[in-house]
Amino acid sequence: SPASGASPASRDARQVFDSLQRRGSWEPGAAVEVFSASLGRWCAGVITGVSKDRILTVQYADGAGGVMTKGLPSSDMQLAEFGSNVTQPPPEFTVVPSTTRPGQVSYFDTKTGIKLGSLALAWRHHMERLVN
Repeated sequence: SPASGASPASRDARQVFDSLQRRGSWEPGAAVEVFSASLGRWCAGVITGVSKDRILTVQYADGAGGVMTKGLPSSDMQLAEFGSNVTQPPPEFTVVPSTTRPGQVSYFDTKTGIKLGSLALAWRHHMERLVN
């Protein structure tokens, strides 16, 4: 719009540029989303390795208690920033009101009794449990 000073195309280009910059800083341990064609959906995943030519190794839950692995360039469209598509907590987690952040939620792991402050942390904890 004229009031914002930038055309929709230039805003879109800036968003793509910003996203690619953030993807370039992804390191092992980062929560991401990966599209699984075999499962037909976006899945929460964790980067477990980064090669010198920026190929990311991503592990993600298959929904049946197993772990799948993919190697993808950080710019691949099968990868997304965490929170883009996945909105559900991992299995065995429940959403509870935060006791330290009024009006916010936490994610309670019913298996271990641990409470985590973000959906990304809950998925990372879940993936660590599956892998180890």
